[in-house]
Amino acid sequence: MKKLLIILFSLLISFNSYGETYACSYTCYGSNTKTCLASFKRVNSSFFISPNSDLGDITFNAIENEDFLSMASLSADDLGGNVLAVVINKGSLHFIRSITTAYTAPPSTSDSEYKKGLCIVIN
Repeated sequence: MKKLLIILFSLLISFNSYGETYACSYTCYGSNTKTCLASFKRVNSSFFISPNSDLGDITFNAIENEDFLSMASLSADDLGGNVLAVVINKGSLHFIRSITTAYTAPPSTSDSEYKKGLCIVIN
């Protein structure tokens, strides 16, 4: 019975670690006053999804350690490509979000911008 309780408790902890969502706020791109929100929901140990973001639903590859969660999403189409990166400090819950884009459509251009903000954890 004691072993069964230990196994169940271990399973609860492991399932709970896949359930958290980080809700983060930052100053919107193209604005100095408007606040935007982004959420990052854990799918499993190596993927997060950001539902209904300003860029649509985005799936992130993730890697983490005890202190930091780093996520990246890469995309490319006929018009160009972009890299969206997010790093969250799990202790302070500060985060930085950056997007780098390159477009082939006239005028051909590339740009990079970042925003800093704070997150809360929702279990």
